[in-house]
Amino acid sequence: MQIDNTILLLDATDPFSAPNMLPVRALNWEGRLIYEDGNSVTVNLMPFDKAIDVVMLEITPNTDGSISGTHKQQYKNHNAMLFRKLYNKDTEAVFLENEEKENGDIEIDNYELKNHTDIYKPVIQSYEFIKDDAIEVISGKMYFSPFHHLVTSENPFKLEQREFPVDFGFPWEDRYIVNTNIPEGYKVESLPESKVISLPDNLGRFKYTIQAAGSKIKLNSTLEFNSSIIPPQYYDTLKEFYRQLVEKETEKVVLSKITTDGDKDSAAGSR
Repeated sequence: MQIDNTILLLDATDPFSAPNMLPVRALNWEGRLIYEDGNSVTVNLMPFDKAIDVVMLEITPNTDGSISGTHKQQYKNHNAMLFRKLYNKDTEAVFLENEEKENGDIEIDNYELKNHTDIYKPVIQSYEFIKDDAIEVISGKMYFSPFHHLVTSENPFKLEQREFPVDFGFPWEDRYIVNTNIPEGYKVESLPESKVISLPDNLGRFKYTIQAAGSKIKLNSTLEFNSSIIPPQYYDTLKEFYRQLVEKETEKVVLSKITTDGDKDSAAGSR
């Protein structure tokens, strides 16, 4: 559809499609606009706006190896479209059961959802959760990834070589803001180092920043791809990019018990 000199992309077959946001199945790189006089022009169908996914976690590790916390997540653009299709595919109970499994068998409570029918607003979901066996507790120390159950633990690119482009469908960006409360009686023994990994030609970037601030460990991480297509000549670079990403995300925070003078005296007396 063309209004004045502006081309507007519409798809009437998908209830969750918005103007200039076509369903993934319709993203065929180029389309053709045919005028009444028979003339035609090619039209770029690829989205320019990134699909955004923002996750905010507040987590407390427990001495029994479990974690408890709150999860808030916002989806924009194509990520919102895909969420709406998934959520409305079945009942909320089925959706939440799948959500629990996909997040490492967490238990969800107090689930809230906003804008899941309003295609012009971001989808926002929030809930409380607990997860058993989420951290290692060994000899008075706690070990865990600061991403907790959302850690990327495996490289999705495993082929030795690739002859075709990697097609994500649309440019996208995942942001993680994770605050981990340091349990009472514990201190930070070691943290991973912050890091930035970039792909050539501004194709993508992974940024990882972590620090201890007061009684919290604060993680901010962004993974972004500025193009929906990664040409095959960059496959080895993309594979190495994800290898470093997995290595960084799986590095552990180490918390140790705070030793008091009474503990020292007891230890000395037992020798």
